Amino acid sequence: MTSTPQVPIYTLPTASLHPPPYQNMSLPAEYPSIASTLPTQNQPLWEWSARVRFNKHELGSSFTVCLFLGEPPKNPEEWLTASNFAGAHHAFVAGGGYGRRRGPGGDTGEGFVNLNSAIVRLSKLNTLDPEAIEPYLKSELQWRVQKTDTTPAELQSLEIVVFATPLTYPPGSMFPVPGERRRYSSITFGKKGGCREEDLGGI
Repeated sequence: MTSTPQVPIYTLPTASLHPPPYQNMSLPAEYPSIASTLPTQNQPLWEWSARVRFNKHELGSSFTVCLFLGEPPKNPEEWLTASNFAGAHHAFVAGGGYGRRRGPGGDTGEGFVNLNSAIVRLSKLNTLDPEAIEPYLKSELQWRVQKTDTTPAELQSLEIVVFATPLTYPPGSMFPVPGERRRYSSITFGKKGGCREEDLGGI
């Protein structure tokens, strides 16, 4: 007679007995000091992202906007595998105008690229606080556009704007709660394909 294998039973921790998930988080060795910045009620963890906005029909084909922290490789075939590659947004465009939406904003494509992982891996700043990250990104953040065959392209409608959102743990919360998203226009303002407005208002 074959015995039926026993299936382990797991119970979920309760907020009153266990700390929030971030407080038990294990981090890779290359993130030595970032654990001290994990969110608490009074000390937020900042989540950084770049908004990528463009006219998706400008190039007439699909393309990718690649982001880097530092100078990208000269060879575009190495962009997506570069050591300082921070992320990318892929724009998939149907040929012949098929799928184009009509009306205001119908040609506009948009996406967000999270920058936290690359910042922690490459900056050696051991913090995600705006006082340190804003000047770092202003100095290091770069981008390039390439078509599906890796050919570099110029995207005149491109606008990249950086945002940061504070994450905190209110009392009794099991998950981080996002605060008001802040726009850091100065990081990309004045650069080709960067923010077109220097003020901090709007989204």
